[in-house]
Amino acid sequence: MKNSYSRNTLFIIFFALLFIPLISFNNPAKDWIRVPIDAVVSVQFPDEPTPQTINGIQVYTLRTPEAAFMAMVYNQPLNPGQNPITDAHEFYLGLVSSMVRNAKAILTDSAAFTINNHKEIKFSYTSTQADGSKITRQNHSVLINDKLYTLLYTPLLQPTESAQASAKQFLESMEVTE
Repeated sequence: MKNSYSRNTLFIIFFALLFIPLISFNNPAKDWIRVPIDAVVSVQFPDEPTPQTINGIQVYTLRTPEAAFMAMVYNQPLNPGQNPITDAHEFYLGLVSSMVRNAKAILTDSAAFTINNHKEIKFSYTSTQADGSKITRQNHSVLINDKLYTLLYTPLLQPTESAQASAKQFLESMEVTE
């Protein structure tokens, strides 16, 4: 009887040693969270972002070891005598030029397109950091009813496949609900 108990114990230990490493290293990726950033647009983040308002701009930020994710809503009411934006293309040219100039960067990529009758733009720019390293930020912006929605992805480490996949998922996650 003692041999049977020992054999069963060894059998359990064998299977535990076989399957525990598979369970511990096969940790499923956490699902991304869809966050409504206002009544019109929602965005996916890899975890819960921190909302805040900075100078009247609604900002959602999340920092992971790999990158910083940011969603912004610029809702600046028109001043008396100010005209609404009628040419999204011209507005986007000014936006890209301003962001690249302020970052002392070089525009590396841009694409304009229309989704659900909204003109959108994606662009990337590379700047040199204080330590001499180069960083490429990626943006996705859409103008809806004089509100500018912008997603910004900033890598904090050298790009990896998983980081690029995260950037793509974040930048393509914007959904317009109107």
